[in-house]
Amino acid sequence: SFWFRNAIPAIKGGFVPDSISTDLHMGNINGPVVNMINVMSKCLSIGMPLYEVIMRSTVTPAKEIDRSDLGTLSVGSEADITVLKHIKGVFGFTDCGGTKMIGDQKLECVMTIRAGNIIYDPTGLSMPEWKDAPPSYWETSYIW
Repeated sequence: SFWFRNAIPAIKGGFVPDSISTDLHMGNINGPVVNMINVMSKCLSIGMPLYEVIMRSTVTPAKEIDRSDLGTLSVGSEADITVLKHIKGVFGFTDCGGTKMIGDQKLECVMTIRAGNIIYDPTGLSMPEWKDAPPSYWETSYIW
């Protein structure tokens, strides 16, 4: 479980986690864990470099479970990709002990690709601007 009283002194002291995970279960799904990106954002705001947060959330966990086909974009691997936006600002994070930490950065998912197919694109990153849409856009009433 993620407690700031343990995580902050450890990370600031150079003792970073080997891998980052949610430890998600029914008792914490609505907070304080929320999702993987939230946990990654906590580590980032505590002081871990972005490249380490990404590595310890992807490549390292895949190796720990002996799944070299996951967590990497190498040839022959599944094309599972999360496109993240690194945002600077003032953000609140909570821990399992019921306390909060104010952080200065967070990650936000802007697209998810699973097995090479876009499955989440809330801002239309992969879509054409409406005025540049193909002719079929103007000729149909299909709603996806």
